[in-house]
Amino acid sequence: MHWEKPGGSADHDEADCRTEAHAEAVQQLPYGNGPDVRSDMSMLQWTQAIDNARYYSERRLIAACMQNKGYVLVNTPARSTP
Repeated sequence: MHWEKPGGSADHDEADCRTEAHAEAVQQLPYGNGPDVRSDMSMLQWTQAIDNARYYSERRLIAACMQNKGYVLVNTPARSTP
């Protein structure tokens, strides 16, 4: 999959969107003070859960940013191997 826009190059725009999306995801999903003391969740599990949530949030934010810039996500045809 890749981003396309008539007359546009996605490389620079996608880099900008990734930077903005990462900053927004970190702001929306801070690590905070760790899991509740009554929780069975370890600190490692806590940070991994937040990292996973950030990843999916970033994906959605990148897609929204690229669409706002006029790009469309399209399938890249599979290459045949000789």
